[in-house]
Amino acid sequence: MKNLVLGIVFVFLLTGVTSYTVTEQKDAEVFESSIHQVQYVVDGDTIEIENAVRLRLIGIDTPERDECGFTEARTFLRQMIDGQSVRIEKDISETDSYDRLLRYVYLPSDQPQAQDVLVNEVLVRAGHARTMTIAPDTRYRQLFAAAQKEAKRAGRGIWGNCNKEKEKQRATL
Repeated sequence: MKNLVLGIVFVFLLTGVTSYTVTEQKDAEVFESSIHQVQYVVDGDTIEIENAVRLRLIGIDTPERDECGFTEARTFLRQMIDGQSVRIEKDISETDSYDRLLRYVYLPSDQPQAQDVLVNEVLVRAGHARTMTIAPDTRYRQLFAAAQKEAKRAGRGIWGNCNKEKEKQRATL
């Protein structure tokens, strides 16, 4: 299954679906970035890295444990990055109210000249996450909004499966 997820990411890259570019970053700013090993995927937008440090992916929100799409989002993220080395990048805030690090997460590319894959964006584009913009951490808000629009239009993930589930529930009322 891990190969399937990586295949999806590869197809996104080949078809130009992933639109992340370095130009989205403010050229004058240098953002803190470091490599870490993913120890555990808590849910679709929270992971643990070394020393049981919890990290929340910035700019996205995935379904909670009791919501439609939770299992799919968590499974997708697990298959994509569990046990992998990832690059994390800080925006403005250090932590959230639950004391989790707030970071963008990248799966480093093993191809020369290829860009790292922005995991936050892939989750949105695959329909497993919604955008969630909380200032001041807004660097990729436009990228995530475009990814969400595409996922909705294509009926991917929560935009397809969960909408169908809601329609079934309405029909039985």
